[in-house]
Amino acid sequence: MTSKVESCARGPLHTPPLTFCFASTTINRAGVVNSASFVTGISPGGLATILGTTLSGGMISQAGLPWPTELGGVTVLVNGETAQLLYVSDTVINFLAPADLVPGTASLTVTGAEAAASLLVPVTAVAPGIFFDYTTNFGAILIAGTSHRTEQQPAARGQYMSIYCTGLGAVRPTSSGLMATVSQPQVSVANVLSPVQFSGLVPGYNGGLYVVNVQVPKSVPSGAQPLVLSIDGVSSNSVKVAIQ
Repeated sequence: MTSKVESCARGPLHTPPLTFCFASTTINRAGVVNSASFVTGISPGGLATILGTTLSGGMISQAGLPWPTELGGVTVLVNGETAQLLYVSDTVINFLAPADLVPGTASLTVTGAEAAASLLVPVTAVAPGIFFDYTTNFGAILIAGTSHRTEQQPAARGQYMSIYCTGLGAVRPTSSGLMATVSQPQVSVANVLSPVQFSGLVPGYNGGLYVVNVQVPKSVPSGAQPLVLSIDGVSSNSVKVAIQ
């Protein structure tokens, strides 16, 4: 359930000595979600988003790599462990869930200069979510090896696509130095299974951002088609992909 704490203190930094209270920091009910799918809950090593009010005391900050554990005076604790932060504002915080979380329930606390708020959050081993354009529902799916999204350049049958997502769970090192997912996902385009070439973390990031490379099946029809990714029996949000 939602928890909020009002922070009261004694002056005087900028005021005569008196007691004053800051506005309360609040995390929305069911307001900790997968950053890609917006489904409630977090997964180990996945990117997650906190939705609330007065989360950062009016500060807006975006971090570069490596992501810090304190940003704009804000920290996020998950089961007492500081999480890495990507972005903070009064209404949104994006963070990387610790990789050592275990399925069940985790205690999450947002602490800022003015106030703090806590919430119990469901944790699942995997929580696949595909990043997408909110206005069109086209997924963050690129022609492999290029910067072209499929809505700009539809994928040809037999061509490879790169699906950008999060929440695919545990990873392991490969002989080539990449970090591949322990479990192999399945990808369907228009209900046709697509061969997966690689599934793992995007190189150069702190973690959290996964890429799944798949080949477009020969039997997929042309046009905007639904694409769904599943891993360990859990399905992602359905997004659009454009096929030639």
